[in-house]
Amino acid sequence: MSNTAKKNEIVVVPDTSSLPLDSQAVESLKNRRALLKEFVSSQLVKGSDYGTIPGVPKPLLLKPGAEKLGMLFNLRSETSCIQRDFDLHSNFCMYTYKTQLFHIPTGNLIAELEGSCNSQEKKYRTRSIYEWVFDQRENKRKKKLVREEPTQIADISNTLMKMAQKRAFVGAMIIATGASDFFTHDLDDRQDSWGDEMASKGATRSKRPGVKNVSSQVQNPHEERDVSKPSCKVCGSNLIQSKFEDALYCPNYKDRSNGEHTKIPAGGKS
Repeated sequence: MSNTAKKNEIVVVPDTSSLPLDSQAVESLKNRRALLKEFVSSQLVKGSDYGTIPGVPKPLLLKPGAEKLGMLFNLRSETSCIQRDFDLHSNFCMYTYKTQLFHIPTGNLIAELEGSCNSQEKKYRTRSIYEWVFDQRENKRKKKLVREEPTQIADISNTLMKMAQKRAFVGAMIIATGASDFFTHDLDDRQDSWGDEMASKGATRSKRPGVKNVSSQVQNPHEERDVSKPSCKVCGSNLIQSKFEDALYCPNYKDRSNGEHTKIPAGGKS
């Protein structure tokens, strides 16, 4: 063949502007999405596998639900720590983990994602300290916020590590399974109630033998007690002036579960 013929030869250039696509691929994707939707509605349980948050259109995928998706698509995970900062002096801690998901039959890498968590995030940065106080107007005890104090990283290091692992795992699973139309995972912080948990621990109500369901009513004798004023012989609470008669009585006078609380008429004895 002459050089002139080679110059005039027509060369077919493949179209690389888009990936190959045919009707079978479309139908396969349609069926896959239908099966995934059926799996979500029939196998995942609200409250344990996923949760809902007011104002957020998509449910929040939780770790148990992500694990079930992994079983459905035959995926295995490998999670590794790629960054760890732990400084007791500056009270700062940060973890970054990477999760890789592999297709078990082929060993192919399907998706990978990094997730991090640190002690300066709003919900971990401080914790609320509460105490129980007695409201005389409503005649009951209430939880009162005393102060906010920095959370010690030694108390939450394990929590931060697990949160980083969970973020990486759940996010990678959503990507690998194409479940982002059904779930989100960016709002998992709202499911973690570290501050509320610490508050409840700090305000645990003491129980005395023989007292039933009066923790919200009985004033703790060690809280806000004025030793210069008369007190109840049963619970130790300071006596208050009655609004209806000339007498002093214990705020817990109506409670009889642990004996009759003190009431002192004017000029009399209890």
